[in-house]
Amino acid sequence: MELGISSALKTLFEQLGKSFFISGYLPAALFVALNQYLVFSNRFGGRSLVLFAPDFKLGPFTGDNLAAVILPLFLAMLLLAFNTLIIKFFEGAFKWQQNFLLRPWMAANRKRCQKHYGRLTTLKKEYYKQLAQVAGSDKAERNDAFDKVVGLRLQIQAENDRLEQIEPMPSLPYRLERVRPTALGNIFALMEEYPYDRYGIAAVAIWPRLQSLLPDAIKVDISNQKLLLDFLLNLVTLAGIFGIEGIVVGLARAPIQLALVGAGVGALIVAWLLYRAAVGVTATMGLFVTSAFDFYRGAVLEKFGLSQPPQIEDEQFLWLKIASFLRRGEAFKLPPRRSASAVAEKE
Repeated sequence: MELGISSALKTLFEQLGKSFFISGYLPAALFVALNQYLVFSNRFGGRSLVLFAPDFKLGPFTGDNLAAVILPLFLAMLLLAFNTLIIKFFEGAFKWQQNFLLRPWMAANRKRCQKHYGRLTTLKKEYYKQLAQVAGSDKAERNDAFDKVVGLRLQIQAENDRLEQIEPMPSLPYRLERVRPTALGNIFALMEEYPYDRYGIAAVAIWPRLQSLLPDAIKVDISNQKLLLDFLLNLVTLAGIFGIEGIVVGLARAPIQLALVGAGVGALIVAWLLYRAAVGVTATMGLFVTSAFDFYRGAVLEKFGLSQPPQIEDEQFLWLKIASFLRRGEAFKLPPRRSASAVAEKE
């Protein structure tokens, strides 16, 4: 019988995939086990949770072990379905979080962002405005705009030198609209801001195209970090739920179950520690993602039939035009494509 159960589980998880098993099923199985042996245990004033009669059979499973398989499987599927929402929740991306639940942290981060990066944001907005005019104006206006670009570069560099003394490793995005109330949200914001700040690349539009062109080793590194992040955030979610559940149920029972309350408090502490671990994993994943833009963005230009400009300022403007083309289809803004023979010769 045990061999039959093992074989059935192996077949099931081979079909669902490794990521489902690691990031979804394992946290769900732990959550179900804690509920079964603590919340619904007779030792803590509860009642055993019986979903199937002991003599019930489904393939190799009996009523005794079927619930231990079915409940985690169902819960894991819910975690997978709500993966994006779970990440956004821990980012603090929802308006109700920013305006109510996490309002003090949101206000504090916005204030710190304005204090540190307010002037830099103004300078960079003007810089990109003048950069656009350099390529889109006649010769006289272009010269005037270029002079302003040179002056803005010097001011931006001076401001960056000042920020280096305050915060060598930024913890907040410099654009106020990207600021989030949580550490996880701000790391994701920095990850998205990096390619635009360095190269003028709209990360949301370009990343799916870039990702498909990355070497397999880089894809595996990013995928592994994402898998670990999902695993940790699912653990945080379920540990938080169990913590609240344990405290509420423990206090509601007569007599009060202090051991269950203690388990709930412990689960909340573990959830916080796991969240901090998830922040670290996200930072590592961010290094892989930003490095991909550094080293492989030229591959995207090649697929568009475009050459990578030798000067970074020209490349920034090219990426701005590509983003405009992808969003609105304004092909007339793009430079002429390389000939097919030139592309074939390069390959």
